[in-house]
Amino acid sequence: MHAPSANRPPIDELLPTEPIALPIVDAPRQRSRAVWIQVESGLHVANTAATFVGTVTVTAAGFEARDGAGRHRGTFTSLDAAKGSLEACAEDAAAARRARRTSPHRGGVAPVI
Repeated sequence: MHAPSANRPPIDELLPTEPIALPIVDAPRQRSRAVWIQVESGLHVANTAATFVGTVTVTAAGFEARDGAGRHRGTFTSLDAAKGSLEACAEDAAAARRARRTSPHRGGVAPVI
């Protein structure tokens, strides 16, 4: 047990106080960082903590990006541009999932007015 500080009264002499009401602030969500791995020459894959982001394959036309569902997202002139495109798609999909989870109309049935 610590000795009481000269600047503070003993705990049993303190008066109860009202709880402090703090405002709720929506902090911006931190973007899930994609982890990219080159699994073989010309093939890069990425995941976040929550989802498979997609693949980038080197082709004669450039860097072909396919999202986590296998949809073609474009052919880019640089590896960084292809990766950035897939990361943006993954973030957009994550934002849409969050919006559906917090929607008052969850379940797909609109209320009858």
